[in-house]
Amino acid sequence: KLGLFGIPISIKDNIHVKGTDSTLGAAVRCLHPLESDALLVQAIRNAGGVPFVKSNIPQLLLMPESENRIFGVARNPWSLDRTPGGSSGGEAALIAAGCSILGVGGDIGGSIRIPACYCGIFGFKPSYTRVTKQGSAINKINDRNGQAIILSSMGPMGKSVRDLNLLMNVLVDCHITDHDFNTPPLPWRNSVVEHGVGAAVGGGKKAASKKMKIAVMYSDGWCEPTPAVKRAVKEAAVALEEMGHEIVPFQYPCDVKKLLSTYVRLMAADGNWWSLLRALDGEYLYPSYKALQKYTDLPNIFRPFVTWLLNNVLGEERKALMFDCGKSGGLDVREYWEAIADMKDIEQSFSSSFIVNNYDALLMPVLPMSAPQHGLSPDMIG
Repeated sequence: KLGLFGIPISIKDNIHVKGTDSTLGAAVRCLHPLESDALLVQAIRNAGGVPFVKSNIPQLLLMPESENRIFGVARNPWSLDRTPGGSSGGEAALIAAGCSILGVGGDIGGSIRIPACYCGIFGFKPSYTRVTKQGSAINKINDRNGQAIILSSMGPMGKSVRDLNLLMNVLVDCHITDHDFNTPPLPWRNSVVEHGVGAAVGGGKKAASKKMKIAVMYSDGWCEPTPAVKRAVKEAAVALEEMGHEIVPFQYPCDVKKLLSTYVRLMAADGNWWSLLRALDGEYLYPSYKALQKYTDLPNIFRPFVTWLLNNVLGEERKALMFDCGKSGGLDVREYWEAIADMKDIEQSFSSSFIVNNYDALLMPVLPMSAPQHGLSPDMIG
């Protein structure tokens, strides 16, 4: 019942903790201390955990860096001139630096996974209904979220799989369903961790008690990883194979360009960052967003020409995709529905691939490179 007794737990800025602000890195949300805890923070307290600090994030959560005008720049403890990632970058930096033992982050497009990769810690993004989000700030005005087709998840961050397993037992407590009907009344399955990877939970390499079929992919063919990243994936595959798991190659079951363009279209469907700018209530976008804002602000009449120029003259295929799938003024209803249908097709292609091939897991790079220097993330996105 008190599995976290006495353990200090750090909490990402946007998760409500009584008596603190959930700023989202925006000035308009400062000096508004919360009157109650988020439901998952209540669960942590009930298990004996001690929320002791809130961690830094990027303005409005959307960047793979963590900096804003309120708290400044979160830095990577392994190299201060490099970013710890985002949007849970402050959380990852605290844990990597030994300032926190365990923490809670959030992830929609890599916000736990990117910082965990950059800072050399462990992070887990559960399915979006597995951990309650009741009592967390949303980066839209009045916390009203119309972007409901691609949803975020709350998840643990720590120094080992064992740490994440400990916290997940608390975050998916069945009693939470009594207060949030969106979460399933299913306990965390420790057996998946204990039997699936055997002694690796504690850092060893003994044989696993349950053999898994793990697909491995070294590149998606769109953004080629560095040799060091490929080597890390290879070493993980070898270690898993030595434990008795079956390692097989994985091929994308869909067009990766279609996957990326669909994601961008849905995330930016309102056009011109309309809902995000409203949420800032007059504050200027942080400078790191400026490079991205051009993708959504370019007048639509120029988009075909700019896309052609980038593709055929400048060889900037990734930037061309960003201009091609965005739309000033936002998508109309027909375009939005088509993008959702594309997303469902992509989901089905992955599900079918796992079912047909009997995969238990997919091993792949988190990112194509290690942590970049501050300010370079916008260039990497495009």
